[in-house]
This record gives sequence, C-alpha cells and structure tokens, in this order.
Amino acid sequence: MKKKGAVGLSMSTIVIVIISLSVLILGLVLTKNIMCAAMDGIGDLDDQMKNEIRSLFGANDKLVVKESVNEIVKGVSYGVGFGILNQGQDSEDFSYIVKASDVSSCSFSLADADDFVVLGKSSSVKISPGDDYSGLIKFEIPKSVESCHIRYSIEVMNEGSVYAFNEFDVEIKSKSFTQNFCWDAVLT
Repeated sequence: MKKKGAVGLSMSTIVIVIISLSVLILGLVLTKNIMCAAMDGIGDLDDQMKNEIRSLFGANDKLVVKESVNEIVKGVSYGVGFGILNQGQDSEDFSYIVKASDVSSCSFSLADADDFVVLGKSSSVKISPGDDYSGLIKFEIPKSVESCHIRYSIEVMNEGSVYAFNEFDVEIKSKSFTQNFCWDAVLT
C-alpha cells in the first residue's frame, strides 16, 4: 500500500511540475513579445499604418511625421513614418530629402548621422490632388555609437521650391536589461 501511495504522489508531483514549466515558458514568451514589439518602430507601411499617418493631417498640414520623438536602440532597425498631402488642384511631382540638422549632443558629424538612414533618405513621387503619400524612413544605428540626441529634417520640394518642411528627433539609446530578452532575429 505504501508503494502505491508513493507512486501516486510522485505522479501528481510530476504533473504539477510539467504544468508549472508550461505556464512559465508561456509567460516568458508573452513577456518577450510585449517587450520586443515596440523596438522596431514601424516595420512596414500596411494599410493600418497608412491610415494612422493620414489621421495626423490637420487642415493646413502638408507634411506630417508619425512620431516627433523616436527612441532607437543601438543595433536595431527602426522605421519612422511620414506623410505628404497634395493640397493643389492638379497631380503634382514631389520630392523629399531627409537630412540630419543637429548633432550638437553627439561626438559625430552630420554626415555620419545621415548615414544612419538606410532607406527612404530621398525619393520622388507623383500625388493626385487631395491625395497623400505615406513613406518610411528606416534607421540602423551602429552599436558602437554613443547615446545622444539627433534632430532630422524632412524637406519636400514641388516645382523647384520648398513645399513643406518638418523635423523629428531621434534619441539613440543603449539596449536596456529588458530588451536583452529579445532574440537576435529581432536585432539586426
């Protein structure tokens, strides 16, 4: 009788340990997903993101940026969304350029900061009257760069003159302890 009771107790303990480990693993996966989800800014411009950018336009806005301050972790690919609205009566050709305009809190040059933009540094687009264009500026900050604050500007040109201008800030951050949970697949 004693052996049968010991086996039953042993089986219950094993089941409890297995269930506990399963709950622990699911909790860690959920925590990782929550913490890592916001690390890359905008991954791509899907319809939902375009609608969010479109909703930022006010009555007189020709150019909007999704976030005016963007915290970018070193070594992580990060996207900043923006939108251009054609307020004219005809389809028009627009071009834009993204440039670093202030690196006074950093030890590197404006040209070095410009090199952090790996996609969407400049482009041309034709926009119908009353329509908008949503774009993505992709950043990759090297891990060797110190933490600092950079201001970038977006200048939109139309027919050789400045159509719109806007600025946004990038705060370069070191990877925090909680971000160590993110897999290397997320960190590029």
